[in-house]
Amino acid sequence: MIHSLQQKLKLVLVIFLLTLCTCLILGMQLKTVYQVEFDGKKLGYISEMNLLKKWGQEQSSIVQFKYPDAELVSNQALFKIKSVKRFFTKAQDEKVEQEFNQRFIVESSGYTIQVDGEVVGVVANKEMAELILQKIKNNFSVRNQSMEVTSLSWKKEQQQYKTVTYKSVQFVENVIVSTVKTDPALLSNPEEVIKKLKGEDIKRTSYTVKEGDCVSCIAQDFNVSQEVIYSNNPWIQDDFIAIGDKLDLTISKPKLSVKTTEEYTERLQVPSGVKIIYDNSMRVGRSKVLDQGKPGMKKITYLRTKINGKLIDEKVVKSEIQQKAVPKKVLQGAKIIKGIGSGVFDWPIIDPTVTSQFGKRWGRFHAGTDSVSSNRTIYAADSGKVIYAGFTSDYGNHVIIDHQNGYQTLYAHMSKINTKKGSLVEKGDTIGIMGTTGRSTGVHLHFEIRNKDNEKINPLTFLNE
Repeated sequence: MIHSLQQKLKLVLVIFLLTLCTCLILGMQLKTVYQVEFDGKKLGYISEMNLLKKWGQEQSSIVQFKYPDAELVSNQALFKIKSVKRFFTKAQDEKVEQEFNQRFIVESSGYTIQVDGEVVGVVANKEMAELILQKIKNNFSVRNQSMEVTSLSWKKEQQQYKTVTYKSVQFVENVIVSTVKTDPALLSNPEEVIKKLKGEDIKRTSYTVKEGDCVSCIAQDFNVSQEVIYSNNPWIQDDFIAIGDKLDLTISKPKLSVKTTEEYTERLQVPSGVKIIYDNSMRVGRSKVLDQGKPGMKKITYLRTKINGKLIDEKVVKSEIQQKAVPKKVLQGAKIIKGIGSGVFDWPIIDPTVTSQFGKRWGRFHAGTDSVSSNRTIYAADSGKVIYAGFTSDYGNHVIIDHQNGYQTLYAHMSKINTKKGSLVEKGDTIGIMGTTGRSTGVHLHFEIRNKDNEKINPLTFLNE
């Protein structure tokens, strides 16, 4: 009985020991691993929880190094990880890393620049997009350059100051900047975007001048305007080109145009003019200076509208005499002699609107004032003698009056001439009708004033208000 009890106890002890050993062995095989899932699919087990984050950072760093300005986003959040305990399970770090790399995506949060619905480029961030657009605007508005020097005459013997104040700077087209997810490799180079917006990404067209060529002939042959030729080749002076010269005939077509409205003010010296006092007691041809006179000062303010720097509209909004000119007084013998000017000029058209003023235009000098009026009759600005009344390819039908006091005036692009060479005209006499003959882009009057040295002088310094 006792012996049977001892055997039972031994059996229980053996079973306990076997169970204990089994538990110890199984406990040694139970491990904590980290299960990785992507979009609900199990990818495997990894040994450390931070491996997933580490792999994502490595991939993002590679892309960020290649595209330092890009704002990167990834799909890291789609990878799920959880801690689990498993018997006889080994981590699969290498396998899971491969699976991770195949599914891990790094994208850039880019910004598109659209012009009238067309995507011109995608840049790395909003600041870059705004900087590009500002650079385009800055090409045509230099706000910090308020004082410049202009001249009264072509030779710049008398210099006065002018000021430019920008009232508005805006794009003509509709411009939209919006966010988009994109491959960083597809981000645009900012300089290339600027070139595209300015129309500088096109292939250049060049031409070598041959015998018999002229600017207007080349313009006609290549179907480009003469303005394009002058603008692209500012070295051309007085239409002179030589055999072998290289001309740039590229027509730039910017996708984005800048419209500026500016208030332009200049102070100009007003010539004193000449006041003739006739003395019947003095012999014909004799004269005497009674007073040398004194020049005055005039302040003129224009409102100018430009698109891409090209003047499309210009109006005189204010003109004031700051100092009146005192005319030179000359006592002249004999009776009043027809055809001698006073030196004081009236507008040659009624109610004029200035469309282009005297000075530099697109790299060339504009030697007069262009103006239009609903009344197309052209009048002599002062008394004088007509020394030319005919046609040339540049001025078209035009008249030149010598006022026999050191000044001449020119009236260009007429549709009809109502005077002839040798005629003596008085101030206000009709001499022609406004037109668009010669080198002209529309009906207007091109008006010039020249002094005794044949210098072209700003007409607005002479014209009566």
